[in-house]
Amino acid sequence: MILSDNTKVIIKRPFQGNAQTFVSIEGKVHYSDLTVDEYLAQNPGCEVVTWEEYDALIAEMFTSPLQPTTLEYFLEKMEELPPLRHKVIGGCYEVFFNAEATSGIYHGFNVWDRAADKYYAGTKSIGLTDAQLLEIIKAEISN
Repeated sequence: MILSDNTKVIIKRPFQGNAQTFVSIEGKVHYSDLTVDEYLAQNPGCEVVTWEEYDALIAEMFTSPLQPTTLEYFLEKMEELPPLRHKVIGGCYEVFFNAEATSGIYHGFNVWDRAADKYYAGTKSIGLTDAQLLEIIKAEISN
């Protein structure tokens, strides 16, 4: 099945982070001969959303703000698996992503604010640029 910006996704409420199934280009529920209306009638609590809406739900579920943590936590996460994108950004923030994803593109994200000697962790998209990450860090960390 090819996914596109026009892809329709069937989810169950309350949303738990996964798609129930997809709607084919022909308007049938993927892996069945059911129409969307037939599927929804047989599966109470399900609804059809666009790919964009689904992606936003995933982002909301798997993105968490940076929270204070400890040096021990920072080092533990660094040693679990080789860190991804380990670098210093903005001149004073040492950052890295956990190698293992929380879900899809969302990974644990760890920050050491060298200037304040404080540590933070949250979940962010590994697809964010360094500039976007720096903006997030500045917005979510109040020194």
